Amino acid sequence: MQKETSPDNASDPILDWFRNSSSYINAHRGKVVVISMPGECIDSPHFATHLQDIALMMTLGIRVVLVYGCRPQIDRALDKAGIAPLWSGGRRITQEQDMPHLINAVNHVRSTVENTLAILRPNVVGKSQPLRFVSGNYLIAKPIGIMGGTDYQHTGLIRRIDTEGIRYQLEAGNLVVINHLAPSPVGDIFNLESTVIASELAVALNSDKLIYFLNNPHANDAEGHDLSFIDRDVDATDLSADSDTKRSNSYLALAKESCQRGVHRVHLIDYQKEGALLLELFTLDGSGILISDSYFERLRQASIEDVQGILSLIKPLEEKGILVPRSRELIENNINNYIVIERDGLIIACASFEAFSQSNMAELSCLAVSPDYRGGARGEQLLAQIIENARNKGLNTLFILTTQSAHWFRERGFKPAPLENLPDKRQQSYNPERNSKLFVRTLA
Repeated sequence: MQKETSPDNASDPILDWFRNSSSYINAHRGKVVVISMPGECIDSPHFATHLQDIALMMTLGIRVVLVYGCRPQIDRALDKAGIAPLWSGGRRITQEQDMPHLINAVNHVRSTVENTLAILRPNVVGKSQPLRFVSGNYLIAKPIGIMGGTDYQHTGLIRRIDTEGIRYQLEAGNLVVINHLAPSPVGDIFNLESTVIASELAVALNSDKLIYFLNNPHANDAEGHDLSFIDRDVDATDLSADSDTKRSNSYLALAKESCQRGVHRVHLIDYQKEGALLLELFTLDGSGILISDSYFERLRQASIEDVQGILSLIKPLEEKGILVPRSRELIENNINNYIVIERDGLIIACASFEAFSQSNMAELSCLAVSPDYRGGARGEQLLAQIIENARNKGLNTLFILTTQSAHWFRERGFKPAPLENLPDKRQQSYNPERNSKLFVRTLA
C-alpha cells in the first residue's frame, strides 16, 4: 500500500533542518578544520560518537586535523607511580622521571583514539570502508628552557610544523591525528600543550575553523549576560568551563589570539553534549560559543542583495495581514530606506524608514523580526537605529501605522494620534480598508 503524504510533512523539523543545513554543507566543503579534543573528552561517554561525527564531516568534504590531549591520563599515571605533578605559570613541568609514565599514558590514549577510529564507518552511500587516518612527525619541538628561574625540563614549544605534509594528507582525504609529544632536532622528546598545538596548526594551515571541546562552556560579558558569540576584539568577557576558571579563560585568550592571527572562526563546544559538533557546524545558532574575526550578527544598511531575504522575512506577516504587501519592485526601488539585522548571512530582522521633510516627520514601517529570533531585543535595536536616522535628518517626530502592534509601540513611547496628523503625502496613500491606527513619538 502506498503511504499517503500529508501537507504536515513540509513542516517536519528533520526536513527543515536538512534543508537549512545545505548552505552550511556547501560553505564547509573543502575547508580545513582543526579540532582540539582534551583527555577529559576521551574519558567521556560521547567520545566515540564525536569521532563518528568527525567521520561524517569528512564525507561532506571537510578536511580535518584532530589534536588530542592526555592531561587526566598523565595525572593518573603519575599518581599511580607516586610522583607529584609540578606546575608553574599554568604549564606542566615535565621532569625526567615523568617521561616514561607520560609516554605510556600518551601511547595508551593514542591506542584508544586509533582503535576507535579504525572501527568507524563513514556510511557513504553504496560504500563502506574504514576511515583513513594518519599520524606522523609533523611537529618539531624545542625546549621552553628556563623562565623566571623555573626549568621546564621536557616541556616544550613548537619549533616547526610540516604544513606541506599535512596538506598532502588532507587533500588525499585522510584524517590527520596529532598528539602533544614531539621530537627536537637532536632527538629529545618534549611535552607540548595540545591546545596551543591546535591553535598553531590552525594558523599555519590557514584553517577556516578551530574547534575546542570543553566541559559545558559558558561565556559572560562584563554585565553578566550569557554570550553565544564573542568578537575577537572584546576584552570584557569571562569563560567558565569545568571548575577551573583560569584554565577556561586561557581557552578564550587562545581563541581570540587565533582569530587575530588569521583563523576565521573559533568554536568552543561541550563534549558532554552528544552531536555538539554537528549542531555547531550545520545549524544557524550552533550549540556552543563562537569567537569570530568578523561580524556574526550585525545591524546595517540594506543593499540590493538583501531584497530576497527581506521578502522571505515579511511574507508570513503579509499573509496574516500584519504588514501591507510589498512587491519586489517596490522594495528594490526603496532599498535605501531599509535597515536589516543579518545573522551569519541570513536576514533575521528589518525595518523601513521614510522621511517627510516638509512635515518634519518620518515613518517607521515594515518592522519585522523572524519568529526564531524574537525576544532578543532586536526590534528595539531597529527602532533605536530608525530614531537615530530621523534625528540625523533633523526630524522631530516619528510615526507608525499599525493594526496589531499598538501596545508594543505604546510601551516604547508612542502615543495615539488622529489620522489628520499624517503628512499630506502619506494621507493620500492611506488605505482606509485596513483601518490602521496612527501612533507618534516626539524625538527630543
